[in-house]
Amino acid sequence: MSRPEGGNGITLAGAAAERVFDPEATRAMGLALVGACWALGPASMSSDVKAHLARMIIDLAAQGERDPGRLRTGALRSVAS
Repeated sequence: MSRPEGGNGITLAGAAAERVFDPEATRAMGLALVGACWALGPASMSSDVKAHLARMIIDLAAQGERDPGRLRTGALRSVAS
């Protein structure tokens, strides 16, 4: 399985409807979501898991986090706990 480099296949638009993010944040959030799904592998195929990851990433971004790695790690920690 090759690691995706961008967020073209997954959208955060529905989950982020109430919030507005600049292009830098949107890109970081997309990369984080793709990275988190890649890290979980088949476990991330559930739409419930993807939605949970997206919500966690959005919450972290709303707090000002813009680093894709930290966004991804925060989302993955929420699944592990």
